[in-house]
Amino acid sequence: MDVKKYSITAHSFYNAAIGGDIPNCLAFDGVSNYVYIDNSPLKMNKYLTVEFWFKVDSFVHGAGMIDNGTEHPDGIFTGYSVFTADSNSIIIRFGNGASEVSVRLDSIPAGQWKHLAFTYDRYKNDDNIVVFLNGIVVKKGDCLLNLEYPFSYDPYGFHIGKYRSAANDIFFKGSIDELRLWGYVRSNREIKEYAASEPDTVDSRLKGYYTFDQSSGNILEDLSPSANHGELRDMQDSCWQLSYARLMTVQPSDILFRRIVLSWDCSPDYHSFLWTFRKMRIFLLLCRAFRWET
Repeated sequence: MDVKKYSITAHSFYNAAIGGDIPNCLAFDGVSNYVYIDNSPLKMNKYLTVEFWFKVDSFVHGAGMIDNGTEHPDGIFTGYSVFTADSNSIIIRFGNGASEVSVRLDSIPAGQWKHLAFTYDRYKNDDNIVVFLNGIVVKKGDCLLNLEYPFSYDPYGFHIGKYRSAANDIFFKGSIDELRLWGYVRSNREIKEYAASEPDTVDSRLKGYYTFDQSSGNILEDLSPSANHGELRDMQDSCWQLSYARLMTVQPSDILFRRIVLSWDCSPDYHSFLWTFRKMRIFLLLCRAFRWET
């Protein structure tokens, strides 16, 4: 087999599949690292939509994926939060310090990228919480309460990768990408069709937009009109990692090659090239997403 030809073909397939460079995400260790964001512009209590990509490495009960609230010493919750639970589950929790509502999603696979979105409409009489997984409505719930948030500026705020409670902090082990927070209820079509597209960053309804596309540094940039940047805490540059989240949305019709033949007879001269694909993980992920012939 012509190794050089194989290398060029693989690189072309790689570019065709993703339409350019793979964006980054943040990988959280489940021990101590997280992102802190001032939640002052993010206290929507009438209408909201939250969207993000996630990959869970370990399901620990109470580990915060995103958290815009806190649990008080008496157990009462204020704000909203998304956290992992045992048995491959995720819980979305809403509260106002007096009452609360939770929605639970079960059978979430570990190690796989998924897109999660949920909307809240204070003025609907029923089903005013709608939860989407990969653009499909999977749960609805009644949450007839006035959503409130903690009053203290710090140590509360909006956290990514940590759940804040009076007892302790519980950290998320996994990856997060492409977080968007809106001050209105996004439609089913908007959530399904635009999960892998860039939003209009001058839209005043976009209250927070974090692409995670940096590759170093301790600032998570907010591309929304709020310019409400986040601060990475106890995170190293190694936490910025390649993201394969939106790769899962590429349709087979977008791929230029229907068949690729892999050979492990490559000469040592080309091993370094192949290892630039991060130990071939990109090919393994593509094999899961598409039907291959070998």
